[in-house]
Amino acid sequence: FKGKAWRLQVGSWEIRSLTGHTATVSTIAFSADEKKIFTGSEDGTVAIWDSATGDQLARLVSLRGGTEWLVTTPDGLFDGSPAAWNQILWRFNNNTFEYAPVEAFFSDFYYPGLLADIMAGKHPKAPSDISQKDRRQPQLKLTLADAGAGTPLTARNVTVRIDVSQAPAGAQDVRLFRNGSLVKVWRGDVLKKQSGVTLGATIPIVAGENSLTAYAFNHDNIKSNDATLVVKGADSLKRQGTGYILAVGVNSYSNPGYNLKYAVADAQDFSSEVKRRQEMLKRYAQVEVSTLSDGEATKVNIMQKLTQLTGRVQPEDTVIVYFAGHGTAQQNRFYLIPHDLGYDGPRT
Repeated sequence: FKGKAWRLQVGSWEIRSLTGHTATVSTIAFSADEKKIFTGSEDGTVAIWDSATGDQLARLVSLRGGTEWLVTTPDGLFDGSPAAWNQILWRFNNNTFEYAPVEAFFSDFYYPGLLADIMAGKHPKAPSDISQKDRRQPQLKLTLADAGAGTPLTARNVTVRIDVSQAPAGAQDVRLFRNGSLVKVWRGDVLKKQSGVTLGATIPIVAGENSLTAYAFNHDNIKSNDATLVVKGADSLKRQGTGYILAVGVNSYSNPGYNLKYAVADAQDFSSEVKRRQEMLKRYAQVEVSTLSDGEATKVNIMQKLTQLTGRVQPEDTVIVYFAGHGTAQQNRFYLIPHDLGYDGPRT
């Protein structure tokens, strides 16, 4: 296997010929169950093949430094470390100048746990053909509404503007982040048949650097480039944060067939121990605990507590939500089950 492809032969009969590496193949190994073949190449990748069909299942990319990793599939699914995403691009039609950043297709083609699923014998498929996507990205510009970005700001809240324009393929689901945390989302189509639109939001800032980022998606769910703005908060804005703990425990369900014994104690013990430890560390000015147990732990009450936190929490604060009780998985979503589970039948 000195070339870019390798062949498995018995005598003069060729059993399988696999092609895909761009440099010499130097290593071959079978999995323990012999269902997969691994080939290492001087092109810096390890390919995984289905030994029965000869199809390439995935490719692991070797990156400099040894700490970052990336795995891809032939139809475009990928997983890896964020730093690795920034080292590769999508290239179209074998044209060096026709490319897009990986994150442009993040929503449809990022697949957490991709390698684990492939090794477990699953065959994940991309939800669409990437070559058929409308790759025209909306253009965003992020500015302050009232003051210059280079001046330290003394006001706790600032108003930012997001100008969305040059969007022949539409603009939807605009998102605004401060220092990596999502602070505002405009759902759905923001243009509403206009050629451009200006969105506004008033958000709190912290002392020091506030890195603001905004992006949107076109009608084919292709992400725009990031619009960025750095705002500096004055030292007068410094404050020690508050730690908020919402602890929910459900022993007693509206359907007693689902009752538990230790969930309430778990929630109480967790919240009291975290509060005690954080008060010893003095990371926060104070630690506030809210609890909901048994009949109080209804969906309405839990959502009300979360809404109250939304109105109080500042950027320096931390929120911990702890839930002890039943849950259920439905496809790729996991649901917590409150006291009023809405089911009266037997536990099966």
